[in-house]
Amino acid sequence: MNPTPEELRRAMIAEMDASFEQVRAYLSTLSDQEWQGPTDDEGWTIQDHVIHMAVWAGSMVAVAEKQPRWEALGVDRDTWKTIKHDYDRINAAVQRRFQGWSRSQVWAEFERSHQALVEKASTMTIANLERPYSEYQDLAENQNEPLYAYMSGNSIGHYDEHLGYIRAILGDL
Repeated sequence: MNPTPEELRRAMIAEMDASFEQVRAYLSTLSDQEWQGPTDDEGWTIQDHVIHMAVWAGSMVAVAEKQPRWEALGVDRDTWKTIKHDYDRINAAVQRRFQGWSRSQVWAEFERSHQALVEKASTMTIANLERPYSEYQDLAENQNEPLYAYMSGNSIGHYDEHLGYIRAILGDL
């Protein structure tokens, strides 16, 4: 028997929470020096990776509310237009925006963003979650994957990806 759309939603949310918890559990073992000290080849600290995950997850709440995603990311529309070929420019702008934030501020933002995304996914209708991403963003031409796929990708997939980067910074693979 195939799962119902509601069962699929619950499974996605459970996976979002499990992925978040995996990141949370790992980060809770790290010192302030580890959070703010070593960097990867791009010059990002662990703290930079955490705020990056927070901002991108939070931007999906804006998308679901049909608000400009670039505003949620804190970039201008022209910078956002480069997304098809230059994520690095957007990510650098996000990184600069949060320089000087404390570990506790970054962590609180990550928790807030994750919970807001879970809440949004929990309360939207299944029909709206299945609508194409392009119906939610005016610059998202030909992006016809369903909104839930973007929610999943900007949480589960993103958290897992960046946990790998964080572990690599510390040589903990």
